[in-house]
Amino acid sequence: MPRQPRSRFGKMPFMNVVIFAEEGDPIPMLPACVPPDPISPELGLLLDKANGYCRAGTAETTRQAYRKDWLDFSAWCATHGLCPLPAHPATVALSLTAQADTGHCVTTLTRRLTAISHAHRRAGHASPTHDAPVPEVMAGIRRTLGTAAHGVDALVADDIRRMVGGQPDTLHGVRNRALLLLGFAGGFRRSELVGLDVGDVQVCP
Repeated sequence: MPRQPRSRFGKMPFMNVVIFAEEGDPIPMLPACVPPDPISPELGLLLDKANGYCRAGTAETTRQAYRKDWLDFSAWCATHGLCPLPAHPATVALSLTAQADTGHCVTTLTRRLTAISHAHRRAGHASPTHDAPVPEVMAGIRRTLGTAAHGVDALVADDIRRMVGGQPDTLHGVRNRALLLLGFAGGFRRSELVGLDVGDVQVCP
C-alpha cells in the first residue's frame, strides 16, 4: 500500500477538501491538510466559517453569473470533446469565437473569461485566459464588434476650470473639486485617486 504524503503539521495526511462549493458547483476549491474522515468538530466549524467568508466576499448575483458561465463553458467543451479544467488557451479562444459568432456581446464574453479564470484559480490551476491566443482573439472580437477602446483628447486647463466651476457649494462639491484638481495636477489615474488615504496628505507651511 503506497505511503501517504505527510504535512509539516505532523501525521495529518494530505487530502482535498471541497469547501466553497455550492449546489451545481463541481469545482474542488481548497487543497488542505486535514485528517481523513471524520473531520474534527473544530475543523468542521472552521470550514463552515471559511464558507461564510468566501460567500461574503462575492455578491450572490456574481456567484450565480460565474456558475452559469462556467457550466455553459463546460457544456461547450463536452460537446466538442475538449477539456474544460484545466483548459488549454486555444480551447478558451475557440469558445470565445463560437460565442461571438452566435451573437454574444463583448460584456458577456468578458464576464465569461473572468468566470473561467475564477474557476481555474479556485481549483488550483493557472488561468488560461491570459495566455496566447486568448488576449489576441478577445482584442479582435472587441474591434470587430465595435467596442474597442478609442483614444480621446486629453483635458486641458480650460476644461478643468469649467468642470470645477460647475460643482455645487456642498461637501460633495468640495470633494469633487479636490479630486479634479489633484488628478489634473498629478496626472493620476482614477485607480490612483481612489487609492489615496488621509495619511497620504502632508500639510506644508
